[in-house]
Amino acid sequence: MPPAGQILSTGGAMRRAFSITVWLLCGLVLPGIAQTRAATPLGFDPRGKPVTRLGSPETQAVVLLFLATDCPISNRYVPEIQRLEKEFAGKPVVFWVVYPNATETDSGVLHHQASYALQGASLLRPGAGIMALAHPTVTPESVVLVPDKAAGGGLRAVYVGRIDDRYVDIGRERPQAVRHDLEAAISAVLSHRAVAPPGGPPVGCGIVSEAALHSMAGKP
Repeated sequence: MPPAGQILSTGGAMRRAFSITVWLLCGLVLPGIAQTRAATPLGFDPRGKPVTRLGSPETQAVVLLFLATDCPISNRYVPEIQRLEKEFAGKPVVFWVVYPNATETDSGVLHHQASYALQGASLLRPGAGIMALAHPTVTPESVVLVPDKAAGGGLRAVYVGRIDDRYVDIGRERPQAVRHDLEAAISAVLSHRAVAPPGGPPVGCGIVSEAALHSMAGKP
C-alpha cells in the first residue's frame, strides 16, 4: 500500500462490481431496518458529527468525490469539482467530498476546505459500507450512486472512475480535458439513460487505509 501523497495510476476501475448494493441511509431504506442501520454512521463531517444520510428521498444521484488534502492532483481538480456543483445546482444531485485516507484529521480537512473554498458536504473516515460499494483506489476518483429500487431501497454504484481525461498518466497532463466522464455519467442518470463506463483509469495518489496505517506504525 503506497503512503499518503504517493502518486500512481491504476487500471482497476473496470474490475469493480457496479451492482453491489449497500444499505446506506439516504432516506431510501427498507421498512423495518432504519432503526438498526441508523446506529452505524456512514462517516463523520469535519467537526466530528456522524453522517447518517447522503441525500433525501428526492435525490436521483449521489456523487462521491474522493480527495486527499496532500494530493496535488486532487487539489488541481477542485475548480472542476466546483464547476460541476454549479452546473447541477438545483437538480436532484448531491455532491460529497470524501476524504478516505486514515491519515486525515478534522483540523487538516477544515484547513484544506478553507484554502480551496470547498463549501459542500464532506465526509471523513468513510465507513466500510461506502468503501465496499465504491472501492476507490486513488485520489481523485469519483463515484455516482443511484437509488436501487429493484432491491427495495439503498444505493448502488453506476459509475466508478476518473473525473475526466485531463491526466493521461503520471507526468502526462492535457492542457484541458477532452472527455468529461463524470459529467456525462451524472447527465445520463438525470436523463434516465445508460451510464457509460470511464474511458480510462483514474490517475492520482494512493489511498492509505486504517490497516495500512497500523501496519506502518508497527514497523521499527
